[in-house]
Amino acid sequence: MTQTSAHIRTVHNASTAVGWAGQRALTIDRPEQVGGTGLGYSGGELLLLAIGACYCNDLFREAAKRAMVVKSVDIDVRADWGGDPLRVQHVTVSATVEAEASESDIIDLIRHTDQIAEIPNSLRLGTAVTLADVRAVSELRQQVAGDLLVPHADAVLEMLGTADTSGTTCAVLTPAIKGRLRELAGGQVLEVRADDPSAREDIAAWCRLAGHELVAVVDEMPKYTRYFLSKKRG
Repeated sequence: MTQTSAHIRTVHNASTAVGWAGQRALTIDRPEQVGGTGLGYSGGELLLLAIGACYCNDLFREAAKRAMVVKSVDIDVRADWGGDPLRVQHVTVSATVEAEASESDIIDLIRHTDQIAEIPNSLRLGTAVTLADVRAVSELRQQVAGDLLVPHADAVLEMLGTADTSGTTCAVLTPAIKGRLRELAGGQVLEVRADDPSAREDIAAWCRLAGHELVAVVDEMPKYTRYFLSKKRG
């Protein structure tokens, strides 16, 4: 059995997120009318795009098996939403295929693809969606400084005196963190001490993108701020 994975991380304390699989990425967001910025695709739009993409890809694959040359594919996917909880109630797909073949052969290709397309069949056959892992990072741990809230650190990285006005702090800081994390095992904690105020946002955003957990932020200003990063497992 093959397995596919995708990852999503929000950026800059907003609903806007980056989604990626392998080396490819796209922007995800909520519509403006429900509190988002509308800068990226919503989950519902991505669902319809996934259905349409599956039809498009599979049409070319199945056409090749028949030695049929496809010139173009036009897929239109629509969905109705309803119920409590809200969910897709009905999905319709319209497909237009231009190919070097008779109309009857092209229609047969489309209908065959409809029967074997993986994403539509996943919906038709009711594939289970399981919440497998849940983790929480409490903002309270970042707002209150006290000995009881300071995690144990397995290693310490000091990045002091790096603040400047050229915007290069992040370019120096995150590679240094990445290098130290390589020395740690999954689940171990790295304490980063930085005196640049911009490091707070840079480290938080980088952790979300890289998959590590920022478990606590403790201010020791005016000396520095302590950031505790738990290295991702696996």
